[in-house]
Amino acid sequence: MRVFGFIVLLITNIFAGLAKGTVGIAEAKVNTVNFDKPYQDRLVKHIIQGNDAARIFESKISRGELYYQALVPEGKIKGALVLLPGAWEETESVLNHNKQLCRQAYDKGVMTVVPSTNAYICVDTSALDFLNKTFADVIVRYGVADDAFVIGGFSLGGTISLRYTEMAYEGARQTAIVPCAAFSVDGPVDYITLYRQFETSIRRNMDEEAVAEATYFIDGMHNVFGGSPEDTYINYVKRSVYTRGEPEGGNARYLATVPVRVYADPDIDWAMKYRKRDYYDMNASGLSALIVELNLQGNDKAAFVNRLGKGFRLDGTRHPHSWSLLDADDCIEWILMYMK
Repeated sequence: MRVFGFIVLLITNIFAGLAKGTVGIAEAKVNTVNFDKPYQDRLVKHIIQGNDAARIFESKISRGELYYQALVPEGKIKGALVLLPGAWEETESVLNHNKQLCRQAYDKGVMTVVPSTNAYICVDTSALDFLNKTFADVIVRYGVADDAFVIGGFSLGGTISLRYTEMAYEGARQTAIVPCAAFSVDGPVDYITLYRQFETSIRRNMDEEAVAEATYFIDGMHNVFGGSPEDTYINYVKRSVYTRGEPEGGNARYLATVPVRVYADPDIDWAMKYRKRDYYDMNASGLSALIVELNLQGNDKAAFVNRLGKGFRLDGTRHPHSWSLLDADDCIEWILMYMK
């Protein structure tokens, strides 16, 4: 395994924490996810840290813990499907939105893993540490190979899934796993572009919630990156999945050999009518640019999945920025192509 030495060191640190009482790994049944039997009975929660000092997870349900929820098949496990929440999304929401995908993964011997991460700006030290501890626990507890993980996420979770995968392929042994494939469901890829989108939302001032979100993330990027893109351009490039105008798309070069899918619902009519947004404000623009760059680098396993008109929330509300862009039948078939 490419990261075996890293895993040994990380696991040693985890269990050293257990001995000191600073890290708790526990197991509990989860009763707030709407799954049918036998799936509900195979849903468990493993606590990785008893506190969240870095505040990488905001929740109205948990008690300040950092954990992951897992749907665990019986018998030998073929691999793990990791689903990362969007900003401020509960882990229960991720599972409920992806009920069909989780069930199909279970039936094929693939476990689903949903880490409690939803309040970070990027893959910083705290987020990376928790994700690595989570994946190390899955490896030890369930015997999943470190290269039998497919990682994906929604919105900012999609951003993190692609950036974590890039870090795995940089060769600096920063990650606990080397994902065999990665995907993003309408997640932004370029923090400079995202910054500009948020600036536009504040300037247009068309929606109170959108302005609050934009203000929160601009303040967060100033704090994490050290200022605006004009002040600290290189920090934005270093943290982004893709940077337009940079040679090989910046960090995108590390995805040149990785099976990658990005999903988008580029419904410009909806965006203009209901959000007063244009093509420059849509994540689809950056996602399509990323895939063009990867195709130019020779990656014929990188694809933009156009899901025009397929975005809906759980209550049936039309919204192009939704988990529903992920088609379960198609996605599980794609996952199994690359999972050893």
